[in-house]
Amino acid sequence: MPEQDQALYAICLVIEDQITVHDLQAAMTSQAAIDWQVLQAAEQVTELACIDKSTPTILLDLRQSAENCDLYERALAAGIHVIGNSLECVPDLPRFLLLAAQNEVRFMFGASFWDGLPILATLAEARRQGTLSELTAFLHGDLANGQMISAIQLLALSAFGGFLPERRLGEALSFKGQSARVEIKNVDQTFHLTVQPDSGVPETHPSLIAKGTNGQVYEVSATTGRDALSQLYAKDLEDILSALDSAH
Repeated sequence: MPEQDQALYAICLVIEDQITVHDLQAAMTSQAAIDWQVLQAAEQVTELACIDKSTPTILLDLRQSAENCDLYERALAAGIHVIGNSLECVPDLPRFLLLAAQNEVRFMFGASFWDGLPILATLAEARRQGTLSELTAFLHGDLANGQMISAIQLLALSAFGGFLPERRLGEALSFKGQSARVEIKNVDQTFHLTVQPDSGVPETHPSLIAKGTNGQVYEVSATTGRDALSQLYAKDLEDILSALDSAH
């Protein structure tokens, strides 16, 4: 836990959903001083954004909504750090990551993907340890067809740094409303996608398995429950606060 004299003042703009500011506060371990502001509508972001350029501002959007994509773009362009979570925005992620870099802010995504599976954080850590050779993920049957494609592309971007070519996504198009086992293999920078029906994987089975070229195996299971999801979002928030503290 950071010492008290390392505290950082930041404005956190939160658009609540199932998780509230109170839940996040309970999950936080950082001593950073935060001015929590709950937004009732996405439009309020531009009104409150970076009034004081010396004060870091973080947008934490807990909803699953298509309107998030425009919101993230406006916030990043305004110099606001963003923690988001919406499969609708997956096609825009490379652009958002570039926009974040151009404006020297952080963009965190996927904290509660698949009912609480921290996809980006897990795969980013795996990539820091070495090149990933393959991954296996189990996708829930309640994903709509377009969301299934977005979920696969999010996996590819997170694990291998880029989207799969559209011509390789054909297998995923037939899995409407079905649970599926998805495998992506990287063979000499050529990606191979296999999508198969999920025949009833036990609940204890990891929701994601990634293998590195160094033989390292990374496994993570979905996290459910309000407290567990709050902890995932709180960790992303604390990662941004830690980076800001180090920059000072």
